[in-house]
Amino acid sequence: MRRKYLSGSILYELIVVRGMILLIIPGIIWGIKFQFFSCFIVDKGVGPIEALKRSSVITKDAKWDLFLFNLLLGLINLLGAICLLIGLFVTIPITMLLGLLFIADCLLKQKLFKHLNYK
Repeated sequence: MRRKYLSGSILYELIVVRGMILLIIPGIIWGIKFQFFSCFIVDKGVGPIEALKRSSVITKDAKWDLFLFNLLLGLINLLGAICLLIGLFVTIPITMLLGLLFIADCLLKQKLFKHLNYK
């Protein structure tokens, strides 16, 4: 499990850094596209490549939503940092849980659309 997570993290970072070198925007897009890879490695036990593919599938139609959501989470954590860094003990767990709720929502929508035969 650790080896899968480590190799997935390295792949993710290489993809995002390569995108940042290509003019920043591709790095942001790829960072959003693959941000949930770790959840698939930990929860489903898949390999790093499969985890990146699954993350790409569930974030396919939610990139703008995820971008705005990540901005909001960043602002929440910034407020925690402004409170002499002690606020981060509150804001980081909250934003992590919100991120997990977002991935659950994406997965639920994907299953619902498959069930209803939407594309």
